[in-house]
Amino acid sequence: MLQRGVAAPQTGSESSFCSEAVLNQLGITGQDEQLCLQTVEGTGKPQASTRVKLELSSVAPGETRRIIVPEAWSVPSLDISMPNVCKKQREKWRHIKDLDIPQCSHGQVELLLGANVSEAVIQQEVRVALPTPSKFSSWTKYKRTVAWILRFLRNSTLKGEQKRQRNLGPLTVSELHDAEKTILQMVQAEAYRTELHQLQASQQLNKKSGIADLSPILDADGILRDGGRWYSVGEQWDDGCTRAICVGTDRVERLSCPGQRYDPSRPDCRLVEGNSSAAFPLCCDSVVCDTPLDVCRDASGASRAAGSVWTERGCVSSRCEIAEGGVAVVRRSRCQPPPSADCRLVEPNPADGADYPYCCPTYLCPGRCYSPVLDRWFFEGDRWAEGGCFESVCESTGTVTQTRCPFVSARRPGCRVVAGDPAAKYPGCCRRVECQP
Repeated sequence: MLQRGVAAPQTGSESSFCSEAVLNQLGITGQDEQLCLQTVEGTGKPQASTRVKLELSSVAPGETRRIIVPEAWSVPSLDISMPNVCKKQREKWRHIKDLDIPQCSHGQVELLLGANVSEAVIQQEVRVALPTPSKFSSWTKYKRTVAWILRFLRNSTLKGEQKRQRNLGPLTVSELHDAEKTILQMVQAEAYRTELHQLQASQQLNKKSGIADLSPILDADGILRDGGRWYSVGEQWDDGCTRAICVGTDRVERLSCPGQRYDPSRPDCRLVEGNSSAAFPLCCDSVVCDTPLDVCRDASGASRAAGSVWTERGCVSSRCEIAEGGVAVVRRSRCQPPPSADCRLVEPNPADGADYPYCCPTYLCPGRCYSPVLDRWFFEGDRWAEGGCFESVCESTGTVTQTRCPFVSARRPGCRVVAGDPAAKYPGCCRRVECQP
């Protein structure tokens, strides 16, 4: 058991390494083998090494969790610089002020943990400092940048099946609102720290405060707001780049800017930023196109109606869709790569000039089958319907067998042949025999 020492993560390697001095000091033995450490050029000489298994415990007070290193190799020494975050850096980086980071200004790294120790290399929390507002030429650009950062942070916390819920499309109105709230919270936490604490404790502000005359209040998001005035039902006012409408004694409706999106492949369209100092809706971004917004342009410049599908050069599937805001965009799909390394390329160009996905290379993969109609890979034993009244089955050889409807006839008295449902999947689409009891 390694009780005391300095360990560092090594995310670029699968293997873990430990200095011979530590293993000798603790009397840890293992299996003697030959180890070859190669450089990026692929050169390296074999050397004697000992393969061991380690159990690590933290020296932090109250920490009882242990980490198992299933395999580590002994090396004469580890030429690794000591990781260190100095006090000045912690004071400068506001997003890590509340973290207890010990200072390590001396010592030597004795253990290098590789990717085979997942507990040590997987990120448990991601903290990103927001950029400085003074580095941006407009409020809109700064807000969009913060919105992208917040999306990255949200996506990075998703694990397993949740990763399918990642938002990978253009920014939404909700994300821009969240970015605006985050910016306000960050700026106010620095400029009005005392006032925020007083209002959170339901205390009156000090009269010397520069915002005391505004009678500020805290909204539901903990943001300082001007005490403001009361509005009658039906009255409207602008709050930032939103239109607020009083619709009841305690309810306000807000009209926000529509999410303006456009397809970068359309050279005739451009995104025009709104006037941040203007009233709603002139403060909103807008899309300006030389041709109607509900028409796409293909690679040759030809017009494509919404809902149309075509294949572009390079076997790229393109579909004209209407996105949020009524703007036509082109969604593109490329040929899927083989699902595993043991797949064999059968035909690199099966049908020159054919439409997607029949123009894609074909592969033969053990235990996997590809459906060009559904553009999807299936596992051995999977069953699916892909048009027509038959069922497809993936065999272990990577081939697809199809089961079609059996021939039926009504020879017995009181029986008749009933047509299947043409909209149903197999076998509901097959003809069947019904007999009277």
